Amino acid sequence: MSKPLVDYDAYRLLVQEVKDYAIFMLDPKGKILSWNTGAQRLKGYAADEIIGKHFSVFYEKHDVLNKKPQRELEIASTEGRVEDEGWRLRKDGTRFWANVVITALHDDKGKLRGFGKVTRDITERRRSEEALRQETVLLETRVRERTLQLEKANRTKDEFISTLSHELRTPITSITGWVQMLQEGNLSASQQRKALEVIDRNLVTQAQLIDDLLNVSRIVAGKMQLDMQLHNPAPLVEDAVDSLLPTANAKGVKLTRDLDAGIGPIQIDTSRFHQILWNLLTNALKFTPKRGRIHVRLRRVNSSVLLQISDSGEGIDSAFLPYIFDRFQQADPSNTRKHGGLGVGLTIVKYLVELHGGVVSAESPGRGKGATFTVALPIPALTSIASAAEQQHPVFESSALKNARMLIVEDEIDTREMLTLAMKQRGAKVIPVESAKEAFRLLEKDRYDLVISDIGMPGVDGYTFMRKLRSMKRAISKIPAVALTAYAGEEDRRLAMEAGFNAHIPKPITLNELVRVISKLIGEHRKSA
Repeated sequence: MSKPLVDYDAYRLLVQEVKDYAIFMLDPKGKILSWNTGAQRLKGYAADEIIGKHFSVFYEKHDVLNKKPQRELEIASTEGRVEDEGWRLRKDGTRFWANVVITALHDDKGKLRGFGKVTRDITERRRSEEALRQETVLLETRVRERTLQLEKANRTKDEFISTLSHELRTPITSITGWVQMLQEGNLSASQQRKALEVIDRNLVTQAQLIDDLLNVSRIVAGKMQLDMQLHNPAPLVEDAVDSLLPTANAKGVKLTRDLDAGIGPIQIDTSRFHQILWNLLTNALKFTPKRGRIHVRLRRVNSSVLLQISDSGEGIDSAFLPYIFDRFQQADPSNTRKHGGLGVGLTIVKYLVELHGGVVSAESPGRGKGATFTVALPIPALTSIASAAEQQHPVFESSALKNARMLIVEDEIDTREMLTLAMKQRGAKVIPVESAKEAFRLLEKDRYDLVISDIGMPGVDGYTFMRKLRSMKRAISKIPAVALTAYAGEEDRRLAMEAGFNAHIPKPITLNELVRVISKLIGEHRKSA
């Protein structure tokens, strides 16, 4: 008799010793008939503990209640095999993620004799797949969030550009119209005064818009710097409130204050502190209707000075409140909004307050219920014995300009003529030129007390002009010089000072500020001469 093609005993022994797979047999009803080493290793049962029991013992309770084991046997009986992945239980009750294959076994007459069952532990693979799935979901979430942020930023940019265009064009339209009527010469004296008032007011508005944009640029670049000195904030707040009283009265808004004058000096930059005050006060005035109220309170609380500006105006929606200090954010960015502005004033306030080492916050009960802005600035533990007055820079009256010889270097004729007339009206002897080349010719012939120079000029720019001036013979090289320029950034200021200018004044200017600066420079120069 020939030997069989398969040595079934050897095959049984091979299956028995497999350690990485649980391989066992079931009878037609699902009871366990055999048990290999891999099954004991994976599931924790010894053969004598498990043989004879129903294989549903490996399934979780809810699977048993849902008759999952029976369904798998039915599918295997009908289709020959079934494959499944899911949680299975060990003897100690712990779970593992299993890959299960059940194969129906029939005799040569087609009668079902039982099932072969192979189980693999693929928990680690599942964990890796789950981790990858979670990472993919997280990445997709981040991509969606970033996309939404970019879409929002793009909408904000478009809204800002539209707002900027509107805010710039509105005063230009008013200025242009009144200028044309002045040129036609048909206005009465009172109408001419009104025209000049409107032009002046709209020019101030445009200058403020430009300053706001420059300040935001400095904030983004991290180049805004403070000149910190000891000052009592109460008089500064008093002055700011007083300056807005006429506007408030004209609008029918009651503006009151409660200021603790005994707070004492704190470290602040007075010009930037004024900017904080002005932005908060004008913001409150803008959103407070007729017969409304604005109250300004300044007091000391522990080691901080608290400035609170409360109004009875339109209030802030709770959904918008968290974004109130964000750049270019406005509660109503539509073209039907009632109030102007670029939406950067409060951003500038927040940044300036934080540069002072303080914090600013906003509160509002909701729309139509007013708002309160609170600025908290630290009080230094130790202060200098010098008084606030001693901390101030010396003041020079405009009388210093009388008979002062000034050289104005400006290529733009309208600005040159305006500066020449303004300085002559204040007693100065002014020689205007349109280029650095002409200026050098005059500097070599005559003595001057001050030079005012533009930066952006054809041929030789202001930086080159000043560097050459400082390299000339001793007397000429010491002449005080002011850069009067539309290049108004912090980097432009640094370049001007490095070139040798004594002061950097950005355009557009106020004549009072220009007179203050040049009077100071002339006075100091005469003292040192």
